[in-house]
Amino acid sequence: MTKFENYKIIRILARKAGGRTYLAELKATEALHVLHRIDYVSADDKKRSNDLVDIL
Repeated sequence: MTKFENYKIIRILARKAGGRTYLAELKATEALHVLHRIDYVSADDKKRSNDLVDIL
């Protein structure tokens, strides 16, 4: 999985309670991607979010 730091943020597409959605460019290939970065409040929140990503 590519790290967030490997992307150049072009702009924020949305801000919601659960996190932010960005239009970003992968620095290595210059390909555009949409990223969603989740703001964690607790360790339980992080586990639930990671479990959801595994399902998707």
